[in-house]
Amino acid sequence: MPKKNANKSTPDWRELLNGRKSKPKSVSWRARARVVFVRIKYLLLAAAACAAAYGIYYMYANAFFDDFFGVGSKKIRHIEFKTDGVITPGWIGQFVSLPVATTLSDVNIFAVKSMLESLTQVKWARVERIYPDKLRIVISEHVPMARTEIKIDNRSVFYAISPEGAFYEPVCMNPDFLKRLPRLEGCRAEFEGRRPKPLSCAKQINEFLAYTQAKMPQMKWTDIDVSQIGSVAPLISAIDENGIKVIFAPKDYEKQFDRLDYVLKYSKENNYLQNIKQIDLSLKERADVKLRSQKK
Repeated sequence: MPKKNANKSTPDWRELLNGRKSKPKSVSWRARARVVFVRIKYLLLAAAACAAAYGIYYMYANAFFDDFFGVGSKKIRHIEFKTDGVITPGWIGQFVSLPVATTLSDVNIFAVKSMLESLTQVKWARVERIYPDKLRIVISEHVPMARTEIKIDNRSVFYAISPEGAFYEPVCMNPDFLKRLPRLEGCRAEFEGRRPKPLSCAKQINEFLAYTQAKMPQMKWTDIDVSQIGSVAPLISAIDENGIKVIFAPKDYEKQFDRLDYVLKYSKENNYLQNIKQIDLSLKERADVKLRSQKK
């Protein structure tokens, strides 16, 4: 009589109902590598398709499609102009000065971009073709914090100075607004070609003006002298609308402005504000006040 296999178990009613569960098969490392390779291949193909689509769009917006494919383009009917500053569309139109019958494909957008960025007031420019008949110009402009004049070739050139230290010749700006900007003195401009290099102490000047606006917005400086800002004991001297010279150390502005506010209020209450010539706030924990010489 044959022996029964002792290792074979009799299935119970759950196994008969659901069927025997097969053991999960282990996947070899080669199979896993093939799956990873296939996924990477599809990702690379998708990235290549995106890059190709962007390249086609860039060529469509910027390249000379008419030269490549012989497609006729229309005359420019509209120039779309955007800026974050004060330059007007009319001024830009005259500056770029495209002929009336110019077609979109005739515009050398790289030459127009270079022309716009030659303006010292312009940080950067972007020029695009929008087919069939629109030219888009986008620029970003410097914002003025001060003004100065520099002698170049025996002539005096007016410059506005941005918080980043850029010297630029302003356009489309109100002359009265420019006159109200503080005049910067004592700064030596270094040139790179025909254009001044950025002012190295611009960050310190901007910080001083920001504290003035925050602590004493009524205080209007007409002149700011930075000739001693790089000395061993750095100083910033400013003159207000009343002709009072105020000397600051370029640090601890909060304490210095508190002392200045006290001095001005006290002198106004005691009717000798108009006699003050100079207030030195650079000294630690005190303010030295000099009065104007009295007429005999």
